[in-house]
This record gives sequence, structure tokens and C-alpha cells, in this order.
Amino acid sequence: MPAKKIIEAVTSTLAVMGSSMATATAGPMPGSTPTAVPSTQPTKHHSRLVTVSADAKPRYLEPSGAGPLGSGTGFPLRSETLEVGDTVLLYTDGLVERRDEALAVSVAALADAAGALQDVPPDELVTTLARRVVTAVPGDDVVLLAIQVLAPTGI
Repeated sequence: MPAKKIIEAVTSTLAVMGSSMATATAGPMPGSTPTAVPSTQPTKHHSRLVTVSADAKPRYLEPSGAGPLGSGTGFPLRSETLEVGDTVLLYTDGLVERRDEALAVSVAALADAAGALQDVPPDELVTTLARRVVTAVPGDDVVLLAIQVLAPTGI
């Protein structure tokens, strides 16, 4: 199912549930080509998606310019091609928001820490990175997911 159809379905579901807004990132399942990340993230209230390339260089995925799903602002899509070995970090704002620190500073610290851990497998990366970035009791939920692009296996 195309990402746009999925996002339309989620937006409709939000309306039925009475929920106001959500953000989303969508991409194809393994075996499809090319690998792309159509994204409605970030909005002015949410953090930028971070990806770390196979050569350990962190970068931010460019926003699509969409507002949160359910906001009625539309959801333009943009694609980002990822290479084998690239890791995308998906996370909630609780991982990076600090009362005493600008969001840009804490997101940059996340990107730098992730770049330093590029050789760590994704399952270990999540735990190690969260321990390095979350230095106090968080004031919000903390969720971190690392998705690494693997070489095709003949799917």
C-alpha cells in the first residue's frame, strides 16, 4: 500500500477516535526498492529524524513540510534514499526534550552519540544510546527505535 494511502487511513482513524494529532514516518518493507522514507516528521513541535550513514556520519532527514496528521494541514510526502548500513533513529520527544536545554542542542547530542556508536548493532544501539542521552529521570515518555538498512537477502 502506498505511503499516502496509509497516512490517509491513519488520519481518518484519528478523526474516528477523537484524537487530535499525531506525527508519522512511513517507508517500504524489506524487499521493495528503492528504500525511501516518506515522512510527515518533523513539525515545528517535534524533533528531526536522525540517520547515521554506514561511515558514521550523522545527518538529519529533511522535513516534508507537513503538519501533524489530523491537523487538516495536508501531508506532502518526500522521499529519502537510504544506503545499506544506514540507520534511522525514530524517537519520541521525551528522549531529547530538556527543560534547561534547547531542543536543537539535545537533538545534535543524540546525532553525535549515534554517530559514535555506528558499529553497534541496532538492538544494542537503542539501549546504549538511550543510556547516554537520558541522563536524568525523563519528564515524558521515552521511545527509541533504530532501523538499519541491511543488504538484500534474496527476498
